[in-house]
This record gives sequence, structure tokens and C-alpha cells, in this order.
Amino acid sequence: FNQSIDPRPEYIRVIIIEWSIHIVRTVSLDTQRSLISARRCKDLDGYNQQVY
Repeated sequence: FNQSIDPRPEYIRVIIIEWSIHIVRTVSLDTQRSLISARRCKDLDGYNQQVY
């Protein structure tokens, strides 16, 4: 890893895999947050219906 640019395809493949893993992690975190917020909204709606 002394050279900053390595022409070998294996090195490029490793970079692509690392990036894809990073992107998948961030996307899954975002989807989890949206699911949690949607679940909270549903719980609040059910709670309001029970109260009224």
C-alpha cells in the first residue's frame, strides 16, 4: 500500500466493496430510522383513537 494509486484490479475491487458496504450501512440506518418514526406515528394514532 506504499503507492497511492495501484493499477491492480484487486485493489480497485476492494475499494468498491468497502464503499458498497459503507453505503449499504448508511442506507439501512436511514431506513431503520424512517421505519421507527413511522411506527411511532402509528402508535400515536392508535393511542389517540383509544383516548377518544
